[in-house]
Amino acid sequence: MEPDTIQTKETLDGLSDKSRGVIGDEQHSILSFLDKSVEKANAGSFDMKRFFNFYKSLECNGWTGKISVYAASCTRAVYLFEGQMVYASSDHVDDRMGSICYREGIISLETMMDVAVQVTEEMKFGQVCVAQEIFSYDELWFALQEQSAQILKSIFSYSRVTVLLESGVRPPAELPITIDAGDLYAYGCMFRSFQSRLSEATLFNVCSKWVDERKAEEDTFMCDFLMLFDGYKSLEDVVEKSKLSNQNTIVELFHLYLAGGLVTKGLKNPEMAFSSPHMKRLRSIVETYEVVSLKVIDAFRDSDLDLPSSTLNGYLQRTDSGYYSRLRVDEHLNLTQISIESMHGQCTDSSNNERVLLYEKRVRSLVQFLVYLACDALPRESSQRLKDFYKSLNEPQKIG
Repeated sequence: MEPDTIQTKETLDGLSDKSRGVIGDEQHSILSFLDKSVEKANAGSFDMKRFFNFYKSLECNGWTGKISVYAASCTRAVYLFEGQMVYASSDHVDDRMGSICYREGIISLETMMDVAVQVTEEMKFGQVCVAQEIFSYDELWFALQEQSAQILKSIFSYSRVTVLLESGVRPPAELPITIDAGDLYAYGCMFRSFQSRLSEATLFNVCSKWVDERKAEEDTFMCDFLMLFDGYKSLEDVVEKSKLSNQNTIVELFHLYLAGGLVTKGLKNPEMAFSSPHMKRLRSIVETYEVVSLKVIDAFRDSDLDLPSSTLNGYLQRTDSGYYSRLRVDEHLNLTQISIESMHGQCTDSSNNERVLLYEKRVRSLVQFLVYLACDALPRESSQRLKDFYKSLNEPQKIG
């Protein structure tokens, strides 16, 4: 059961200026738990934005302890050591090591079942794998990292969580978890956006070209999951046939969609979100990119040159920060659907102004890079025309 929310006296003693900046105006009773004298207390129920701010305050203050997170009748936990995320655990069956290793393609279904029946209180799943030489010790360490990463993504995928803090609790192991809270929060925003756009009318099928290119091996999770689709299926059909929980089935649909392996019908269009007032400037910059890219396409066609889509994507990939600000273009220089959805997922909420500003900067930089790239490749006369056109636009910075 989820614990009842309790009220505590607000305590700001010991807080650094940095953490005050992270919390902003949300200096509520949650700040009392940064007082190291509080060993165990219920921090209450948060929407994900407030939970993220709360987590960042713990991180900034170098807090050590266990954050238990309750959502959907499940308990997951994040362990911090001196403000660093070092471990995650869960009581959900889909978060067990065997299940995650199977879903990530590390082991087959047959191996997972064989090992699972040998697990005891003394011998954990990973230990059995090492004893039977299914894993080496370094592969076991990698599997533990992957398990923690997936649990952390699950936590940030919920819209609301209830939190219990236990100060000073040390984790079972300290893992080098490389995904940070910013990426986790962005991942959660994108997932919730995808989930909010589903309806009873949404239908799913797999992209045959994508499947042919990857050739999922028999007895792997991906092979089993793809077998759920023998034509377009409703969400109800997929959930009913899936061996995962309803939430994790949608998560896997989301991952397949991000990878380009899922075709949908009836998925609500994310571009509607750009009508929001707080996204007005971002919408204007995106429109500027579209206008400039059309000019570049015309100029390259007239000069009989190949479009620089691969160079543009190489630049975008090098300036990426995981899910935090992912952008890509297709072979015609259009921003991909996933890019639009990334912006939609992270920027729709008016409280996410930092995400809006981030994407404004990234798309504006993309416009400038495209112009410089094109001007360098085009003949002198075409290059000058493109520069003149670019200078005439109001939104971008003046080209040098």
